[in-house]
Amino acid sequence: MRPSTLLASIVTVIVLVAALALPAGVASGEDGASGAVAGPRQADPTFRTVFFAVLEGLYDDGASNEFVDLVLREDPESGGAMHFVGGCPLCAPSLAAFRVYRARAPLGGKGGDTFGAGVDEALVAGMRSDDMDRRLDVVETLVARYVARRLASLRLTEAEMAEWRVRMAEGRKRGEGFLRAMQGQKRAGAFTDQDRCGACDGANGALDALK
Repeated sequence: MRPSTLLASIVTVIVLVAALALPAGVASGEDGASGAVAGPRQADPTFRTVFFAVLEGLYDDGASNEFVDLVLREDPESGGAMHFVGGCPLCAPSLAAFRVYRARAPLGGKGGDTFGAGVDEALVAGMRSDDMDRRLDVVETLVARYVARRLASLRLTEAEMAEWRVRMAEGRKRGEGFLRAMQGQKRAGAFTDQDRCGACDGANGALDALK
């Protein structure tokens, strides 16, 4: 079994075991308990694929909390996430995956809470940099790596690959639109002088890597 497939299977088992361990009312949302709610964005295949790609990749790499906190830094000027464009359909699932990973629970027993040994030190150093371009390069590198791994595991046909190229290109186009709107309203913060989005470049670059 491929390592990525094994990891996905382990994560699925963990989720199922956790669900079975919950009291019936909690698991089903009965007796006034709040059940899980999926919004329209989460039903979108692009959101789901990018989200799970990044989340699995972070577990597979064993990203440290220090590294994830660097990625999730808040922009003091805009008040938003410093390395992701608000409203961007490719940034949103990437950002959500980093946040969910950061809030992860132990994997049970005496084990840890992730799998790998950590993100490459060069990437960690990049996220520590004062250079916004360099930090966006790190986001791009990881999103490209994780999304490419996810799409490769799906064994897509040429027609399906073509569909994903359209989806990712549309996501980038919309993301660029949100970026320009933020800049026009003088609320882009760290993105004020940027003409790109790391997550958008990464998600689209993933497809180039699969050629």
